[in-house]
Amino acid sequence: MQTILVALEMLKITIMESSLAVLEQPPQIIKKKLAFNSSVKFLGGNKFVRITSPVTTIVLKEFQAAKLFVEKRAPEISAGCGKVANNIAGKNMINQPASTNVTFQFEKLSLSCLRPKEKNEDTDSEEMEESDETASESGPQEKSDKEPKVMEEKYCLVYITEIQIDNVTYTVWCVSIPFVYQVHTNQTVEGLGTIFWDKYFREPGRIPFVVPDKVSWSKMRPALNDHFKMMTKSQRDFSEINLRNLGTHIFQSTDFTDSSEISFSQFFEKDEVSKHGKWGWFQACVDLTNKHLTPYWQNGHIVGFVDRGEAEHLLRAHKPGDFIVRFSNSVEGGVSVTVFKPRGNDPGTSRGSPELEVENSMPFTTGDLDHLGKLKATINISDLIRTYHFYVNSYSQNKDGGIVMVPKDHAFASPAIACKKGVVNMTSRIKAKYVGMKLILQALSEACLSGKTGK
Repeated sequence: MQTILVALEMLKITIMESSLAVLEQPPQIIKKKLAFNSSVKFLGGNKFVRITSPVTTIVLKEFQAAKLFVEKRAPEISAGCGKVANNIAGKNMINQPASTNVTFQFEKLSLSCLRPKEKNEDTDSEEMEESDETASESGPQEKSDKEPKVMEEKYCLVYITEIQIDNVTYTVWCVSIPFVYQVHTNQTVEGLGTIFWDKYFREPGRIPFVVPDKVSWSKMRPALNDHFKMMTKSQRDFSEINLRNLGTHIFQSTDFTDSSEISFSQFFEKDEVSKHGKWGWFQACVDLTNKHLTPYWQNGHIVGFVDRGEAEHLLRAHKPGDFIVRFSNSVEGGVSVTVFKPRGNDPGTSRGSPELEVENSMPFTTGDLDHLGKLKATINISDLIRTYHFYVNSYSQNKDGGIVMVPKDHAFASPAIACKKGVVNMTSRIKAKYVGMKLILQALSEACLSGKTGK
């Protein structure tokens, strides 16, 4: 009988310790002192359970979370690795009707004084923590290749409270999803990469927050597709052409299969295109699409991930003036246009067709398009494409995955903009600017012909 009672008590403890759940997760990239909300829910109800203390939250480092996972013991409030402002939810507790859930709301949480993992764990002074952040805020610091990157460190919030059943008090807690802590604006891409690898490649039941060092292309491929769709709020999936060229760029070879593996370091190490490696190049394409290309990507008028060689091959079976809009493989966050046009601007004669040549525009980067967007008469990528008379029909992908050629004035119709007199079309506003933009595009054309082309 005693054995049964002990077993029942252990079962009750297990149930109680699993009864607190995160309802609203914290952001996965948290900036210093930037306020955010979070909430947790006690699933045991309040009919037979009395909550004797407010829910509080502390922040733990990755190794502290792993220790908590192994030891299964309630963390001490003083065990956190930084400061959490507004970390008590007692005053915001919502007591719902008996036998239902109880929700605790945290408002305007903010973090500060988090120490990165490369610091000596025995050094626990607040002054050291503050100096770490001050150094990060002053700008990027020079680091040796062997020194761990700050944004690879993951943290989590632990929510803790006490409940009472039959005059017996139990400490219950739950853990948030992992996040990275950002102090400087130049850490965003690196932080997104850490979260990307954790989100898509973690294993069920892992020790926090262990991830594999290598993943296969069969796992990487859908992860890249899903991340691009999520970040750009698009429903369009990558085509086979996109996936093949992404794989070629990541592995730097056409000789790869679904079982080919890419390591964390290979994916993120600096290369000639981006200081954040293959990930930095890919994320720059995401940012470019978000800022300037979303409607054209969504409608299939931007092929996107296709290199210069394959773009030229795809166009050889089409008519002069057919063009492909693609992401540059050699310029981070750049978009380029490949077209077959008459050589030397020769329009041809009645005796025959003009001799054709391929032309690749110098890539327009996110910065270039940001600058054009700030001009008095706002200019965007659609204006650049419609202005150049050698661009005729866009090589586009329809909803069924088929290839169609769409007239540029339809594919890249200028978006309507609001003005005091209502909505007008951009074309009429920037007509005076067309001559200047033609000169810019002509200069780009001449640069291409001289060999300065985007890859």
